[in-house]
Amino acid sequence: MNSRLSRVAFGLCVAVLLLSPAVRADTVDVSIQGFAFIPQDLTVTQGTTVKWTNLDGGPHTSTSDDGVWDSGTLSTGQTYTFTFGPSGMHPYHCEIHPSMIATITVEDEVPSASIYALIILAAMLLIAGGYVLVKRGKLPASA
Repeated sequence: MNSRLSRVAFGLCVAVLLLSPAVRADTVDVSIQGFAFIPQDLTVTQGTTVKWTNLDGGPHTSTSDDGVWDSGTLSTGQTYTFTFGPSGMHPYHCEIHPSMIATITVEDEVPSASIYALIILAAMLLIAGGYVLVKRGKLPASA
């Protein structure tokens, strides 16, 4: 790999790092209507915020079975948000209407493009460094 190619590769990796979005948490909506949580089963990544909105005429809650969150009573139109941390499965229910049940599954965060750009950059720098050492006679060329 010549030095011009190394500079181009380095420039491309820097561009990917600068242009890739920062890892950010999204907000996902859950509606409470018709005496149900919609969607009933939801999968999110770590750091995602879930927002429950009560669209029914009566009160409801969003209460996790494992005690992780409890919205308290939500009147019509009220919302409650919770940001999820570690991965796992979280069944939940309405305290007022126990037949209303749902589940939120939290998965590990997927690495952003920035991580992959750093890995590529490190590999290219190692290759370029080895090429320079071979050219200078510091390392034997492979057969």
